[in-house]
Amino acid sequence: MNQLLLFTRQLLLATALLAGSAHATSPSIAGVLAGNSRYAFWMAVQHGIEQAGREAGRTVFVRAPQDDSDSNVQELAQLRMINNFVDKGIAGLVLAPMPLINAPAPVVLPIPVVLVDRDSRQFASAALVATDNVEVGRQAARALAGRIPPGSRLALFRLDANVPTTRQRETGFAEEAQRLGFVISIDRYLGADVRRARQIIYDSLLRQPVKAIFTPNELTTQAAYLALPTLPAIQRPRLVGVDYRPEFQQALENGQIDALVVQDAYQMGYLATHLLLDRLAGKTIPKRVTVPARVLTTATLHQTEVLRFLQQYQPDNSNASGAKSQ
Repeated sequence: MNQLLLFTRQLLLATALLAGSAHATSPSIAGVLAGNSRYAFWMAVQHGIEQAGREAGRTVFVRAPQDDSDSNVQELAQLRMINNFVDKGIAGLVLAPMPLINAPAPVVLPIPVVLVDRDSRQFASAALVATDNVEVGRQAARALAGRIPPGSRLALFRLDANVPTTRQRETGFAEEAQRLGFVISIDRYLGADVRRARQIIYDSLLRQPVKAIFTPNELTTQAAYLALPTLPAIQRPRLVGVDYRPEFQQALENGQIDALVVQDAYQMGYLATHLLLDRLAGKTIPKRVTVPARVLTTATLHQTEVLRFLQQYQPDNSNASGAKSQ
């Protein structure tokens, strides 16, 4: 039998055997995310989870693999973390699910699960809190309207076919760009390594100049942010990306980045945790909550409401919270 399949079944069997009254009375809840705090997005999600837990008087533990790269998916890194938390008797789980390779689906845990950021058919869950990712891609394409003429050639730099959130944004962008009369002449996957992604972007644009590029998440936007200044000035395209890091602010101000579609990551973590707590209290909760994203440009960047919104992406914005780990 495939070693990964055997290991997965052993984990799931062990998890299922742990169902019992301890989960109903435990004060602890957990978050298992798909990327760690080196990413501003996941840091903000974590802070939202922790704040909601504090308000309810719950102990909160948050863990995550470094990222949702193929290697972490293949090694079932996230499933090991989930199994560890269930083994320790947590009451409920906020989960940003990574794909399970060769695993029986759906995985039914003996505790309530609320998904955050992304849906999954591989985990049974009570609810999902997420952005409308197809609309995020559409918003990004619309941000180019009026900045470049119809018929302009674009580059679509994708992350990874196994990541559903970015795949949906890429689909939304491609469909809306086509509707607006743009032509996608470069369509490349970058992967989860920033240095490699930066090189792919540089090489692609050096060979085939375009008017604008789209990057569907924080990692790919960071790679483009690093790659574009190294190109000859005449070959630097406009950049519309997704997600935010503090260093992107200056790039927005000076026009290196034309627009960013930014998710409310903190709110997603916060609302997902409150839904989990309501579920633990026996309340009926909605199956899906959609948290809208914002389009940031040079013109809107310094609006008071926008600056307040971006505070969630500052490293010290943890509301005096210290993430616990097990």
